[in-house]
Amino acid sequence: GIAFDAAHNRWLMVGFNSPNIFAWTTGDDSVTVIGTGPGGGDGIVILNDGRALYSSWADSSLYVFVDGVSTKLRGGLNAPADLGYDARRNIVAVPLFQDNRVEFVQVK
Repeated sequence: GIAFDAAHNRWLMVGFNSPNIFAWTTGDDSVTVIGTGPGGGDGIVILNDGRALYSSWADSSLYVFVDGVSTKLRGGLNAPADLGYDARRNIVAVPLFQDNRVEFVQVK
């Protein structure tokens, strides 16, 4: 997953085969590890307040990432894939790949 973090003028990335959360700024030669999580990352979005949310297949969860720390927001999400974000309503859409449905999560 990849999303643009406008507040810091960088891209944030989570990878399926890595527990790391990466940042990359245009012009840099490489990415920087800015935190870790459970791995199995798929989707990532940046919220209005600058926090990032990402999905993890490793433990079927949705995480909040802020200041280098990943905190589980919601578990029990079977194969959470890419994320969609409704910034006006602060709702995240989490497609559940293996269940063929979408779960909507209100973010506070």
